[in-house]
Amino acid sequence: MESSTQKTQTAPKTKAAANKKSTNQSQINQHDEEAVQAIIKKYSAIAAAAALVPVPTLDLAALAGIQIKMVHSISKQHNVGKLSDSALKLAISSMATTLPSGSIATAGSSLLKIIPGIGTAISMVASPGYYAASTYAVGKVFHSHFASGETLLNFDPAEAKEAYKLHFEEKAD
Repeated sequence: MESSTQKTQTAPKTKAAANKKSTNQSQINQHDEEAVQAIIKKYSAIAAAAALVPVPTLDLAALAGIQIKMVHSISKQHNVGKLSDSALKLAISSMATTLPSGSIATAGSSLLKIIPGIGTAISMVASPGYYAASTYAVGKVFHSHFASGETLLNFDPAEAKEAYKLHFEEKAD
């Protein structure tokens, strides 16, 4: 009889512990979500600043580096493991090439800087918002991908195309 009483008293403690663990897990998930959103926001702002680099195509190199670093940071939040820069470059550039209008706009914006004065001015007005929106969209796409338990090995740029467009428009508006 005594042992059944002990079991009865132990069960609520175990259930309470399970509830507490579940609550802690949801708080950790919420914390991770907030951390990822902060990462995306931070790197989007850095990308906007990179658009102000006055040298044509140097801003594109900076943008690529910023996006790679951001995806590294997001992957760490999701415990994806170590990602190689070359694999990330391939994934991000593959996604960009599935969006020809985006690639043309990004390159065109950078190449405007070749035209002294007016070209540089137009580029420096138009590019920051575009670079920030692009970086935001890349961050959101990889966050969703990693959050669903996927890795970089099974990332499909063509499949991510619609999500990228949606997130880009969300940020651009």
